[in-house]
Amino acid sequence: METDPDGLGSTADVEGINDNQIAVTLSGTDVTAQDFLDSSTSNLHSISGQVFDDNDLSNDDTIGTDDSGIGGVIIELYIDDNGDGFVDGGDTLLDSTITNSNGSYQFNNLLNRNYVVQEINPTGFTSDDFDTEGLSGDNNIGVTLAGANSTNNNFLDDGGSTYAISGRVFDDNDLSNDDTIGGDDSGIGGITVELYVDSNDDGLVDGGDTLIDSTITSSDGSYQFENLINGNYVVQEINPTGVTNDDFDTSSDLVGDDNNIGVTLAGADNIGNNFLDDGAILGTTVSDTLIGTSNDDFITGGKGQDTLTGNGGNDTFHFNETSEGIDIITDFDPNGDTLDFRSIIADELGGVSNPWTGGYIEAKSFGSGTNTMIQVDYDPSDSSNDILTNKNVVFLENVDFNTIDESDFLF
Repeated sequence: METDPDGLGSTADVEGINDNQIAVTLSGTDVTAQDFLDSSTSNLHSISGQVFDDNDLSNDDTIGTDDSGIGGVIIELYIDDNGDGFVDGGDTLLDSTITNSNGSYQFNNLLNRNYVVQEINPTGFTSDDFDTEGLSGDNNIGVTLAGANSTNNNFLDDGGSTYAISGRVFDDNDLSNDDTIGGDDSGIGGITVELYVDSNDDGLVDGGDTLIDSTITSSDGSYQFENLINGNYVVQEINPTGVTNDDFDTSSDLVGDDNNIGVTLAGADNIGNNFLDDGAILGTTVSDTLIGTSNDDFITGGKGQDTLTGNGGNDTFHFNETSEGIDIITDFDPNGDTLDFRSIIADELGGVSNPWTGGYIEAKSFGSGTNTMIQVDYDPSDSSNDILTNKNVVFLENVDFNTIDESDFLF
């Protein structure tokens, strides 16, 4: 495996696949000429696009706003040796990828030349509708790179159906702590959940699996991945600081702490793919006083004006929404603690990519200047209207606002 140095990107290797890896078998002799070909990233470009499902109501053979992306579709990239825009005998397979849940795909680190993008139709789908090349039914789009990226190389399919995978992440109630999901267990918001295509059908994320989507749980712990074709997938939970998977999930693998649930889509949505965690510190629907441990903790106040104390360690304070009330953190440490605003950015600010530098999240001096208020600014371009467009989220006691920067947040 090659790790590309700064300024260089891989364009090919002796296997012909542009994945930075060469499989080698040793059997009593040296193996030579296992070569990688790199190029300056300034000379490299990308090819991208989406795979859409033609809406069953309109079915107008035209890509439009009523057409949904299709996740889990295999897309192949060939070098077009004869420049005809089709995959034929003389063309070389260069790379392969899988569309994410909105149907998007991208190939990077490509030299200027002729290529063909080929879609492998999922079972039940046909490419009898037009792609962005204007041809119907051929599954191929010819692309010429000539000094710039090539975008919107889109396919429009018809005839199949897509489905959803959903579930929740729960915290095992500290009183019962019974390793069983029950009515006394609360959902945990702000947990990262990832979706992989399970290439070897083992129900676990391993080397050959492809990440196609990622989301964070809502305030009740729920998550959902949509627009997926039939097939085998793995849902993987990423534990935040202070939270462990030492309790059981709803998979059938009898492994309680593997963070993985294997899911098969076979003509219907697959629901109830739930994880049971332990160690999160959660508030209620009223004002709470929550105190962490001396270790690293994940703390969520929830509804009401909550008073939060990390109590040592590198703690993460998660906020579901701005309307929950202004929380107070009594011992926030800018050199170790973190303010998790991912849910607010995704749900209330449309997923802006630069919330701190763009002025959407601000640290303001409060009182005598030894305290800080963290605000959300819904319209940073208009400072004359701050009373209406700014919303206070959390008050940091005894923290100078000058010590707060982008590194103190999760966005």
